[in-house]
Amino acid sequence: MPGFSAGMHNVSRDEQRHIGFGVKVLADCFRQSEECKAAVVEVLREVLPWSMSVFVPPGWDLEYTRCYGFELEDIYAFGMRSVETKWKAAGYPIDQMPPDVFPFDTSRPHLERAKRAIALLRAGVVGEPVETPDASPETQAMLFDVIARSAHTDAVNGRPVTIQWRFTDAAPWYVRIDNGASEAVQGEAPHPSLTLETSWRDWLEVSTYGGDPRRAMLRRRLRPRGSLRILWRLQRIFPG
Repeated sequence: MPGFSAGMHNVSRDEQRHIGFGVKVLADCFRQSEECKAAVVEVLREVLPWSMSVFVPPGWDLEYTRCYGFELEDIYAFGMRSVETKWKAAGYPIDQMPPDVFPFDTSRPHLERAKRAIALLRAGVVGEPVETPDASPETQAMLFDVIARSAHTDAVNGRPVTIQWRFTDAAPWYVRIDNGASEAVQGEAPHPSLTLETSWRDWLEVSTYGGDPRRAMLRRRLRPRGSLRILWRLQRIFPG
């Protein structure tokens, strides 16, 4: 083990040089063209939903990290701090990125954010798809907080919009978008602009598992009701 640890230490030092070079290149590109930022956003939208689960140990056996003196939350928190620092150094801080790229409450401490991310992974609502994802009130609250933070509020053209989720096997939730802000609320909205009827698992299939919502609608696994205009704009409101 001492030899392995020393080797990993050397690898880490070498990787820091690679990362530093990449940050410098990105900083130069960002100064030259805004298109580079758009390209970064496109890549991050593609990889982040999966990269969250890369460090999940086999069978959630936490001894894989504890044997080195770290809890899994410590490693995720370290990663979050590192990511924020690198993007800031590159000239594109995450608070300047579209809201769906890093839809977490950045006012919370990194460790708390890490715990919430791991809780969503354990629940099976993000990361590797599972057959029976958790639909407890706590899990739903965390996921819909992410959904609300992901909303592009400018995509509704200044009009108040309420999107209702009505699940066949879980509690209903809705997201209200108004005056440049968004919030998630558990329950039934009085007058939703658009209602999405589906099961909890089918919604995760099209929202976090990478499924095609058009196929889900054709198969009647996702049944929209209400404003066709809002349905058409849904991909602009939640582009991720």
